Amino acid sequence: DKELMLENISMDALYPKTEFAYKHPQNKDWFDLKVDHISLSGIDFLSYFANKKIEARHLGVDNTVLLNYKNKKIVTPPKMQPMIYTFIQKLPVPFYIDSLDVRNFEVVYEELTQNGTIPGKIFFTNLNGKIKEFTNISSRPNQFMTLEANGKLMGTGYFDATWMIPIEEQNDRFYLKAHLKDFDLKELNQVITPLAPAEAKSGFAHDVLFDIDATSEGANIDMSFLYNNLSVNILRNNEEGSPNRFIT
Repeated sequence: DKELMLENISMDALYPKTEFAYKHPQNKDWFDLKVDHISLSGIDFLSYFANKKIEARHLGVDNTVLLNYKNKKIVTPPKMQPMIYTFIQKLPVPFYIDSLDVRNFEVVYEELTQNGTIPGKIFFTNLNGKIKEFTNISSRPNQFMTLEANGKLMGTGYFDATWMIPIEEQNDRFYLKAHLKDFDLKELNQVITPLAPAEAKSGFAHDVLFDIDATSEGANIDMSFLYNNLSVNILRNNEEGSPNRFIT
């Protein structure tokens, strides 16, 4: 009935995350992906069979969890990582969908340093996003899709963002604007302390605004960061992790 529904989708690594880089030494990144529900409605089957082109009215993605663990104890040659939107650009089938809705997306990124014992962690929850005219078919030069998104950083800091994504593979430029407000900077210790090592004893970000004009090779960023009561400890490199008072 012009609809497609997929449920309980998962992508599972062959090895646990703490063992993955040792058993797969060419890739130190472990991933895990789970999606409760994907629905595609208003499918134009005639367009697909006649033109090998996917056209539909609406794509919905609900309740997704994406986990990523990078183990830097395994040293591999540096390489350029592709931008996430290149996956859309390089799909072998052209597609045009009137609207895309992503609801309740969660992303968790962990990184273990060469000398670390505990991974640093940064995560985004309650992510929701919308794109009108979701497509990899360009009708004019330098055309963009616009993603309007919102969610929470580290479970507490509300943010919203607008991401202009290039449709053509030849266009390597993207634009991103984001706004974060009312965020306790101590929440960042989950990512800072295992990697730096340092810690925020106190600090509150009232308003963070940034505007990015970027390519896969570099970026220009304008940022405004309004905060107060910031106090930071630089930690000594020992088991206790005691503050280095002089540097702090």
